Amino acid sequence: MKDIAIASTFVISVLSGLLPIIFNQSRKMRVFLHYCDALTVGLFLGVGFTHLLPEAVQHFNEYHLAGSTNTVFIICAFTVIILQIIERTSKDYVYGNHAQWLPYFLVVILSIHSILEGFVLGFEDDPYFAMTIF
Repeated sequence: MKDIAIASTFVISVLSGLLPIIFNQSRKMRVFLHYCDALTVGLFLGVGFTHLLPEAVQHFNEYHLAGSTNTVFIICAFTVIILQIIERTSKDYVYGNHAQWLPYFLVVILSIHSILEGFVLGFEDDPYFAMTIF
């Protein structure tokens, strides 16, 4: 089961990483990059707000940290603002300089991510947590 999860994670990562390269070669397909960007931003925000934020509040409350609930929400809001600033400034830089290396860089980053995810998946003994990681 783990082998199938590792192989499919790698294949999905490589194919997803190749999409920007394919889309960038055609003017018609380049429009879809904006939709993909909106989809991924929404996906990450949705996962963060529905899964990670409640767990962070729960863990902060378990350790009885003073003002922990407000601290978690402040860190979350600050992180979203900083990521938006980074994204906007990087888009201005990339589109201003017509950086052709960005899609290849994304493929490398996604490949490294899938390798690390494969290591974590390989070390996990509990099938429930292995499927959660997958």
